[in-house]
Amino acid sequence: MKIETSPKIVGAFVLGAVILIVVVFVVFGTARFFADKYEYVIYFRGSVNGLEVGSPVKLRGVEIGYVEQITPIFDKKGNFYVEVLIENYTDVIKGIGIDLQDMSPAERLKFLLDRGLRAQLNIESLVLNQLYVKMDYFPETEIVRLGLNENYLEIPSVPAPREEIVQTLTHTLTSIANIPFEEISQKLISSMESFDTLVGSPKLEKSIIEMTEAFQRAQTMFTNFDERSDEMIQSLVESSQKMTETLAAMEVFVRRMDGIAAEDRYDLHSALKELSLTARSFRNLVEYLERNPNDIFFGKD
Repeated sequence: MKIETSPKIVGAFVLGAVILIVVVFVVFGTARFFADKYEYVIYFRGSVNGLEVGSPVKLRGVEIGYVEQITPIFDKKGNFYVEVLIENYTDVIKGIGIDLQDMSPAERLKFLLDRGLRAQLNIESLVLNQLYVKMDYFPETEIVRLGLNENYLEIPSVPAPREEIVQTLTHTLTSIANIPFEEISQKLISSMESFDTLVGSPKLEKSIIEMTEAFQRAQTMFTNFDERSDEMIQSLVESSQKMTETLAAMEVFVRRMDGIAAEDRYDLHSALKELSLTARSFRNLVEYLERNPNDIFFGKD
């Protein structure tokens, strides 16, 4: 038996489909579908874990584009970078007193870069480990382009807030690691053996050993920063306390070294001065992180 299709039903179906398409455009915003777009490239030196294709690009919280492509690359020197291609909705940003649309993309970008526009990774969702590309003014930073892809205009990047803290910690721990603790310990022990009043004083040697071990634990924790940041901060606090105790023991010892030869005393004072300066910087950093633990994830306000 043949079933005839009613033209009215077909027409109603087509009309419904058209209406549905119109509704979709209205609901999701016609700006995204019809706005003029332009592609830019950004290079990040650190980890982009949490950034995905489709992640938003925001200018002070307003979405102005999205991540189109993410590619790990390396240059002739073997340096690794992450190339991020973004697509920007040029019609979203409006100029007041200046018509940005009359400028070419290169002119518009130069205008903004000269005033400090930079790209930075920031946290979209801490729970879901999602990142987005943040656009904002960082006028105190230099314009540094890698120029690895001539097909796109390049937007310079600046380190993420967490990266800055990591770099500070790395520099501090590296400075501490370069201090010749063993040499200082041997010199102090040798000096103690020269005086009957200081012979057999294991307390100072024990303090130095404990402080060295504490820093080794801190460095071990630091290698797993992303997964164990809370434990790392606690380890840094313990290291700072050990350093304070050891420096106090050293200062008492030095005050009792009047009889030591001038050359040896000068070497010890120089070593202790270097250690004290590093310790002060380390303690200040640890105290700041104790007061502002969220800055590891969100940076300074």
